[in-house]
Amino acid sequence: MNSRLPESFKELVPPNLILSIHIPKTGGITLQTVLEEKFGDSLVLDYPYLNEIKKRRKPVKAIHGHFEVKDYLDLMPDPLSAPRIIIFLREPLDRSISHFYYWLNDPPPQDDPVYKKYFQERESSLEDFLLAREMCNICTSFLYPLDHPEQFWFVGFQETFDRDTARLQKMLGIPIRTPPVLNKGRPRPVIEISDEVKSKFYELNWRDKAFYDLMFTRHQKLSQSE
Repeated sequence: MNSRLPESFKELVPPNLILSIHIPKTGGITLQTVLEEKFGDSLVLDYPYLNEIKKRRKPVKAIHGHFEVKDYLDLMPDPLSAPRIIIFLREPLDRSISHFYYWLNDPPPQDDPVYKKYFQERESSLEDFLLAREMCNICTSFLYPLDHPEQFWFVGFQETFDRDTARLQKMLGIPIRTPPVLNKGRPRPVIEISDEVKSKFYELNWRDKAFYDLMFTRHQKLSQSE
């Protein structure tokens, strides 16, 4: 039994619930506008700094936010067999660099211990952040225990965001339009990262790299066959 979800909330959730997992710096805030158009007030936002889950009293059709799959596994009839999960992915090193500069310029709205350690207690460099063990394999930690393409209803990529968002809009049955880009952050400087740091980063983040490569390769093959 998942103590994070109150029994009153579980009673509001249908078997075909859509879970949209917002992995940081993959376009999730922009994606939220697409889901709001489809689901309206049937969409619940599950972010650490919000309290919508505990306050919810109306039926729920979709949930979007920074949460881990395992938080909701007990709501799914067969959680390891193609639940209706939506994710957008981003190349791991590029995602981490974007995460660093976002936090450098815009503190998170909640008290995050990693932010406190690397941005408040000391002036950390990009290299420190990229090699921080607390920030390793962020993507796969959100998605555990799912790791196979067939376990996801929709997979998009930040690198092909407009095209993939249009594909999702078609699947959801709403008009295809380019959503406004939200939470973009400030332009980041030109970055030179040594081969040594890149090698260490991918060694530490091998789970995210392997998962991204698997999903992106499959995405390219499917796109070519369409």
